[in-house]
Amino acid sequence: MIKASSSRALFPAVLSAALGSSLLCTPLWADDVPVFEVKADQLKSTALTLYNGNGLVNQTIEQTLSEGNSELRLKPDFSFWDLATLHLSTQGNSQPVLPELLTWNTPLQETADLIGALVGQEVELVRAGRESSIRGKLQAWNGVTGLLQLANQQQELFQWQEGFSLRSLNKNPLKPAVLSPRIQAHFNLKQPASAVELSYFNRGLSYSNLYRIVMDPEAGKLDLGLTATVRNQSITPYRQAKLALASGDSGVTNEPEMFMARKAMAMDSAGIGGGQRAGELLFIPVPGEFDLPARGAVTVPVGSENQIPFSSHYSYDFYGAAHSSGVHKANPVGQIRFTPDKDLPAGPVQLYAVSEQGAQMVHKGLLPQTAGGNPVELILGQAYAVSIERSQMSVRHDRDSWEVDWKLKVSNQFNKAVALDIQDSSSQLISVGKLSGGAKDGLKLSAEIPAATTRIISFTSVYRKN
Repeated sequence: MIKASSSRALFPAVLSAALGSSLLCTPLWADDVPVFEVKADQLKSTALTLYNGNGLVNQTIEQTLSEGNSELRLKPDFSFWDLATLHLSTQGNSQPVLPELLTWNTPLQETADLIGALVGQEVELVRAGRESSIRGKLQAWNGVTGLLQLANQQQELFQWQEGFSLRSLNKNPLKPAVLSPRIQAHFNLKQPASAVELSYFNRGLSYSNLYRIVMDPEAGKLDLGLTATVRNQSITPYRQAKLALASGDSGVTNEPEMFMARKAMAMDSAGIGGGQRAGELLFIPVPGEFDLPARGAVTVPVGSENQIPFSSHYSYDFYGAAHSSGVHKANPVGQIRFTPDKDLPAGPVQLYAVSEQGAQMVHKGLLPQTAGGNPVELILGQAYAVSIERSQMSVRHDRDSWEVDWKLKVSNQFNKAVALDIQDSSSQLISVGKLSGGAKDGLKLSAEIPAATTRIISFTSVYRKN
């Protein structure tokens, strides 16, 4: 029974396949052409490459095709398969053979389309709030108005509206081919094929990374582990699938065919989990094989790197050209630095610290995509046990510049020494000199603050006048 409601959509919206007029001209195949319906257990050697917002599917259809004409039928997910990227080719030939023609019809999805499929059949029209109904043959339907041919040779004209329902009096009026159409691949082979390769993009596939980093402050080492959650919004399940995760800027998010071109490029370097670079992307294979259910998700381990040395320090930035007097209080920002051996894809990170109570989470952040051998810096947040009081001691003006004498009073309440980086972010800053209590590297200053100690750092900054 089909009922009218405030929304005319009966099924979830799907992406319609755009077929040119040439594709609508189906060849005149002989009646005895063998037709092979692909079953789920025939899809083998599944490999999924996950990108940002979609996934490339590669599978082998274990179906032999005889010499001459044959037809292969495959049930897609019209909501998520990108049929423009669908690629089929035979195996077992001297050269792969493509189908001569791919055809499909989009499934009926709207109430108006479903009613239109009942034209010519006996139906019963029920109006809301009325005990009686009208039976007859649905003669015509234009999407809003229908015509019923009654048994007494009269005709009933009705306009579809909320509260109406339509019941077919025939058995199984809408065939599976109408509600769930198939892709039809027509082959004409000069020699038999042992199998068929299938490839397409599925917009329902996606993944997200999550790093778990456990640092041991006493040992100065950390362990890094990466997991990925793979999601499948489509109705297509994938069994015993090999997974690979693509990370980086593809530059062609809406043009999936470019991903395949990049995938064919020469690869070099090694990433976490044995990842490989291709173009500007990092492809990371996930160890093992996994079952990815329809409308489901799995979380899988991707790789790890252990006992990485790290250093912790604090960073204090200020804007010295603001001509501000008085005492300014602030807390520096805690950071850790480490250098991984392997390429790391971007992803959120949870940072834990080893303590007497076990590993305790101390920070959530984001780890940027990093090539192996390059340093990673994670910002942890403002320190509560390290404080700074900045005072402007004196100011001297020249024609083109002015000088400021600064005094920083840094208090460290930790029971261990801390490293402090000091940066004046003023664009007018020319030079820093007359430093006491720290070290200088260009315009950047640094200092070691002993445990449970207050240290005075003084210096002079020269600024350019606008």
